Amino acid sequence: MQFRRTVSGWVGAIGKKINHRSKTLIMKLNQFWNAIVNRISSSSEPKINHRRDDQGNWYYQIYDPQDDKHSAFGTEQEVRMWLDQRHYH
Repeated sequence: MQFRRTVSGWVGAIGKKINHRSKTLIMKLNQFWNAIVNRISSSSEPKINHRRDDQGNWYYQIYDPQDDKHSAFGTEQEVRMWLDQRHYH
């Protein structure tokens, strides 16, 4: 019985690692795909990506090709305000 608990805990730990690795792989593939799409598109429109940091918090990363600058915002409302300011200046 003790052996089964140990094996069960071991299998559960491996499952968590695989799950974390899968999420990391998916995030890396998503970043790679976004980079390809950004390179192919020749638009002067800002590129907005919804990303997750190392602590699991979501944020918006924006690249403005007109100014060749990157910005990051925590909320969609902040992104909309930035877009409005960019539009009117």
